[in-house]
Amino acid sequence: MNKLNHKIAGGFQITISAMWVFRNLSIIYDYKVYPNILRLFWIPEWILFVQAIIGFTGIFIGIVVFQKKLNVKIGYLVFGLAWLIGFAIEIILIS
Repeated sequence: MNKLNHKIAGGFQITISAMWVFRNLSIIYDYKVYPNILRLFWIPEWILFVQAIIGFTGIFIGIVVFQKKLNVKIGYLVFGLAWLIGFAIEIILIS
């Protein structure tokens, strides 16, 4: 793969992971600042922290792919498995 593909793939992973971290940390913030609001689903904080850690890991993997130190296919494989584990934990424990 050429250098541009590594930059595009790494940038995509960094962007998606950063949005996932922001989502989880904003939910934690809402739980702390607005505790009296009734919510349909209450995601336990430890799940949100685990997902934020997975998101930070995704950002790190994206940076490594961006710097061309890791193959794009392996980066996407690890990235996809981390997302799958994070969503599986959330879906199993909420439902």
